[in-house]
Amino acid sequence: MKKIAFMVPRLTKTGPVNVIYNILLSKERENFDCYIITSKNEISENSRVEEFKSLGVKIYPLKQTNIILKYFELRNFVKKEQFSLINAHSISSLFYICFLKVYKAFSLHFDIQHDWLRSGNKKYLFLYHVVKFALKRMDVIICCADYIAKSLKQEFNSVVSIPNGVTYNENYKRNYRNLGIRKNFIYCGSLNARKNVLELVSEFNEHRKANEYLYLAGIGDFYERLKNLGYQNIVLLGFCDDLEIILQDMDYFISYSKSEGLPLAVLEAMSMGLPVVLSDIPGHSEIIDNRLCAGVIKKGTLRESLDKIFSFDYKFLSDNARAIISEKYSIDIMAKKYFAVFKGCFIL
Repeated sequence: MKKIAFMVPRLTKTGPVNVIYNILLSKERENFDCYIITSKNEISENSRVEEFKSLGVKIYPLKQTNIILKYFELRNFVKKEQFSLINAHSISSLFYICFLKVYKAFSLHFDIQHDWLRSGNKKYLFLYHVVKFALKRMDVIICCADYIAKSLKQEFNSVVSIPNGVTYNENYKRNYRNLGIRKNFIYCGSLNARKNVLELVSEFNEHRKANEYLYLAGIGDFYERLKNLGYQNIVLLGFCDDLEIILQDMDYFISYSKSEGLPLAVLEAMSMGLPVVLSDIPGHSEIIDNRLCAGVIKKGTLRESLDKIFSFDYKFLSDNARAIISEKYSIDIMAKKYFAVFKGCFIL
């Protein structure tokens, strides 16, 4: 049985870690001996370690504190266990594996060219070129979205696209309620500048109607600032461990993000039957793919976007959202593609 390892800094509840967890839920995993390697200490209140252990996955945390010594510890561990492949899911993990003598796969979870190369920020421009060097040492680069893969194929060989996937509950039946009384919108994710939450909150507060409520699930740079704004009909939920339950009480998912890879939060909301109201960026456009399940927000048009989506039958929008997940973004689809790539590596 081939040994493979997934590598991340720590097993916190973040997009890349959630992707790894979803991959390991697949029956395809039974053909591999799977490990997880972490490079940083866990944060207990936001860790999925126990969930991974319940899957029977072996977890190896690197013990050295010095970066150089940590690399040699990793190299010795890989050699000792005779791994056939390592799949890194973070930039720091990319640097750790790039010189190892093993088949190397890197999963890219954001639009590195948009966020770094075109940012104009000297720090990110420098970092992009360093990362580019490491990426060229990968045997395969796995992109979370088609549009990212297409842009990278101009510079790198062996680039594939495997869109993110989420759980699809075929037995889920949404309880449609009277949306004329109250409409609940939810944003899930980090409260930071890239996610554009300050503009979302400001515009929602300015144009909302009395029966419209916005819930923000997450923490981040702007949490305290948002907490002190005192807007009506806007509720800060903070970090939520029971997001699936919360989503059942929501009517629409909303995101004003400036940049995304292929956001799991949007996919998870759609899998629950929530129509989505999204900013006009490639990571959002690829998901909805011109299907009628969403409203698209262009800058300064939030009110217009909401009124337009309200004009459509809610159940029709909800069913379309779930159909997209079933057809393109389920865990099974994603995991089969991942393990097909892994199997292909061993044939080469």
